Amino acid sequence: MRPSPTSATTSPPERRGWANGWVISGFAAGQIAGIPIGTILAAEFGFRTPFLAFAVATLFAFGLVVAFLPAPDVTLATSKLTVRSFLGEYADLLRRREILAATFIFFLMFGGSALYTTFLPTWLSVELLVGAGAIALLFLLGGLSNAVVGPVAGSLSDSLGRKRIILVASVGIALTMAATPFAGLTGGFLAVAGVFVVVMALFASRASSFTTLLTELADGNQRGSLMSLTVGVGQVGTGVGGALAGTAYAATGYPASAVAAGVVMVVITLLIYVYLPATGPGSGRPVPRAEPRSPLDTSGDGRPDLACDALCGPTAEGGYSDGDDD
Repeated sequence: MRPSPTSATTSPPERRGWANGWVISGFAAGQIAGIPIGTILAAEFGFRTPFLAFAVATLFAFGLVVAFLPAPDVTLATSKLTVRSFLGEYADLLRRREILAATFIFFLMFGGSALYTTFLPTWLSVELLVGAGAIALLFLLGGLSNAVVGPVAGSLSDSLGRKRIILVASVGIALTMAATPFAGLTGGFLAVAGVFVVVMALFASRASSFTTLLTELADGNQRGSLMSLTVGVGQVGTGVGGALAGTAYAATGYPASAVAAGVVMVVITLLIYVYLPATGPGSGRPVPRAEPRSPLDTSGDGRPDLACDALCGPTAEGGYSDGDDD
């Protein structure tokens, strides 16, 4: 039985993966859907149209943020923000082995995804003679798969532990990525569509669990820096992966790019297994409740802000410790 909304605030660790699953699924589904939508708009109305559509979508998102997104009731940093200060913050984070590994994993994740998806539509069009409408439908199905599976996988990470879900999903992604071109050559477009939907579902499973794990590696004072660091490095990975995908496609075609993406995912799986800690209520670690005088205390009575905690929570509350209590 799923906990009620009330229990989501009284026992936030048991809901953190589920909540992040919804957020990550929406983000990822939007990215996936943007590729075919932009392609169709450019083909039908000219290359300027996708840029105008993106501007309209951004203004709509701005309105949603202003109207509906609450500001967390937490104490903000009072020190002056300078290049030196935020570089120092990042340096402090990267001195921790698990955070350095997680940052590099983010780079590989985004790079491997770019290797896989950048020239997939081109390969389908040129090699398998698939039309633009079918390619758009493929990415739509992948986006729907991503959106549906994310919250489910997040809930599983709440009960089984984040690391277990991440490892299983990473192995599945490696196998299905490498199999995509061979599915196309043997089974045609329908086989590719089936594999792609599975890949997108596994993406959601890993992303919701991995993001939740990240929030449990740092406390409230450094959580924002950690998230911005990993996402920023991930975007660099996207650029590098896209460039390598172009080189691979020009030299040997899409199959080499897809297999390379699968190899990257194998490397990610090994890094996760060796360097990332197990967190979450299902990790086997004790999950202590809020202690007096939490750093997120805004109530004056020693209780943390549970509205924030439902997504972020103190490091120890995620079931993670740095090894001092082992």
